[in-house]
Amino acid sequence: MCGLVTDPKTMKQIIVVAGGDNSAQEETCDILDLETLTWSTGPPPPHEICSSASVPYGNTFLKVGGYCSDVVMEFDGCTMDWIVRPETYEYSYDDPTAVLIEDSLFASYCSTPA
Repeated sequence: MCGLVTDPKTMKQIIVVAGGDNSAQEETCDILDLETLTWSTGPPPPHEICSSASVPYGNTFLKVGGYCSDVVMEFDGCTMDWIVRPETYEYSYDDPTAVLIEDSLFASYCSTPA
């Protein structure tokens, strides 16, 4: 899962890449500085991220759903850290689709029979 983040004070842009897939449930975070094109290690997310969706949200993004977490997280470009949002889901959705319309977040999951 990845998302674009802009620091509202400096307007510096980074790409945050976090998590893994179902076989590698991870709490990793890497950051690409778009000005220098260099990678650095970011803060680990407070919950595992795997098979999640990211949704643009203002100057950052929201992490939605996933195989191992029903929480919504936001990456704060000012503090360079994760924020656990108050929204949760009844179920953990693997490979969700999500969209933000005004201030409402919608997520869904579609399973295809084998």
